[in-house]
Amino acid sequence: MKRTICLIAVLLLISITAAAGWNDMPEHLYTKITLRDWQGTPEVLVTIADWSLPFLEALLDDSDLEDIRVVFDMTELVCTNKWSADSRILYIGVVPFDGKEGEAYFWPTSIVFTQDHYAWEVDYDDCMIGFSDNFSGRVYGLLDGFICLPEKLDWNREFAIWYDDTKTTFGPLLIGVDGK
Repeated sequence: MKRTICLIAVLLLISITAAAGWNDMPEHLYTKITLRDWQGTPEVLVTIADWSLPFLEALLDDSDLEDIRVVFDMTELVCTNKWSADSRILYIGVVPFDGKEGEAYFWPTSIVFTQDHYAWEVDYDDCMIGFSDNFSGRVYGLLDGFICLPEKLDWNREFAIWYDDTKTTFGPLLIGVDGK
C-alpha cells in the first residue's frame, strides 16, 4: 500500500512538472494557473484537477487500475471523514519553475471560487495536505493537497478559480464523485 501511494505521488509530480499524460486527458478534468512575480516572470505552476477515478485513469497506465482504485478509495475515505460523502474534491499540485525554487510562495487560502454573482473563499478547513509534506508556504519542490469545493457551487456548470488576480475557468465536472 505504501508503495502504491508513493508511486502515485511520484507519477503526479512527474506528470505535473513534465506535463506527461496531460495531452490525452479530457480538458474538463484539469486546469492550470501560472503565478508570476511583479515583473511578470513565471514563478509557480499550479495544476488543479478533479480528484476522481476518470482523472487518475486518464493520467496513469491501465496496468495500475487496481492500485489506482485502492488509493482513490483511501483518499476518498480520508476526505469523507474530513468533509462529507458527497463533497467534490480538487487535487492541487504546485511546483516552481526552473530557477525559481524557494523564491515564490503558495497559500491555498488565496484561492477563490466564483460562479454567477457568488464568490467562495478557501479557508484551512477546506484544505488537506496531499502526498507531499506541505500545502502552503515557500515553494521549493512539490506542494500538494486537496480542496473541498463549496457546497453551493454547482460543479455541473463551469466556474472560475482565482488565485489573487489570476483566473482560470474549470468544469463542468459532469461525472459523479464516485467516478460514474
